[in-house]
Amino acid sequence: MDSKMYWYKVTPLDILMFRDGKPFTPGERAWATSNFPPSGQTMIGSLLALLGKRGICLKGVFLCYQDELFFHRPFNYVKYCPLVPVPWLDHAHPSHYMIWDNDRPAPLVLPDKEEKEEDAQEETKQLRQFLPFTTIKKWITTGLMTKTDFYAQTEEEAQTPWTIETRPHNSIEPNKRQVKEESGYFVENAVRLRNGWSLAIGVDELTHHAIEKMDNFVTLRLGGEGHHAILQRCQILDDQWTQLEEVSQKNFRQAEERIASNPIDGRILSFLVTPGVFERIHNSNGRSISRCRSYPWEWKLGGGIHKGSLVSVATDKPIPITGRIRQKAKLVNEDESIPANHRLSIPAPQVFAAPPGSVYYLQRPELLFQDQELLPDRRKNKVHRWRRLGYSEMFWIPFEAK
Repeated sequence: MDSKMYWYKVTPLDILMFRDGKPFTPGERAWATSNFPPSGQTMIGSLLALLGKRGICLKGVFLCYQDELFFHRPFNYVKYCPLVPVPWLDHAHPSHYMIWDNDRPAPLVLPDKEEKEEDAQEETKQLRQFLPFTTIKKWITTGLMTKTDFYAQTEEEAQTPWTIETRPHNSIEPNKRQVKEESGYFVENAVRLRNGWSLAIGVDELTHHAIEKMDNFVTLRLGGEGHHAILQRCQILDDQWTQLEEVSQKNFRQAEERIASNPIDGRILSFLVTPGVFERIHNSNGRSISRCRSYPWEWKLGGGIHKGSLVSVATDKPIPITGRIRQKAKLVNEDESIPANHRLSIPAPQVFAAPPGSVYYLQRPELLFQDQELLPDRRKNKVHRWRRLGYSEMFWIPFEAK
């Protein structure tokens, strides 16, 4: 995953339609829910159809405005004020009198005892939901952001990068003015990116060479109903991503070095920039149950029975994701009319991902189990596929108390 990635912009030629992982049947549920930006599986599926090759490794999917990467606003800020876990506050802070379950993440509070008043001009300003590369690099480097980093300076910055268009779907009975009962009636949302905005993805070297062999003007089908988008090489994004990764890895190494002299100096933040899938199988009454949660299972909480590195989590509602599984017909269907070598596409089990923008507070840096391509016994790590699909991408940020 540390190899060089080649970055591309994906610019829609029309609206885009992406359904999320919630079950949906026309007639039973009137609204088909959606999510945007699309998941890694959706983007890789489009690349597979375009290139006809497997084994694609992806970074993203991110938003891009005029050749600059944008990332979701971190959830550990209230307006422009950073939240701090109670155990990391000064001992004189009144929040230390709080009582909470030590087997859960510690509460997050504002470090200042008194709330600062804002002037009338600041109250009218709007917050940006997505922050540019320059702002994120500043945060990763210094651990701090200011008011101007969050407030939109222009009307365009205050707008969401996309608009939602509602599209009804139905079938009409022949010679009648009513909907077919067997087809049902449902409504879904379509996404239209504003001018100047695109999607951005990074691909591995082999995938990059396969794209290079195609025409200069490459289009791919993306999302539902076969809408098209332009796939365009953007070398500027290569440098931006490399800069962010280098600073992030430097922060990780420096935190590890500081722990040797003082354990408190190892405090660090982990910023999730793509949906994070943290899944683990549990045995309950002889049955295997897969469970997802908002932070990695290998990161143990520091205040519970099992002392660990994780202190607190700032996150939002989970994102439902459902992919597809391709298996041979004989494994999923005993129907003799289907050839044995024919592959069927069936829905994969649903998972719930932590949303991008989630922030994790750790006493010391700790890598994800997903990052390991091979297990200690040299077998392939099955959960590493989530990283190859673009999930659970994190930047490491130094903790700086104001």
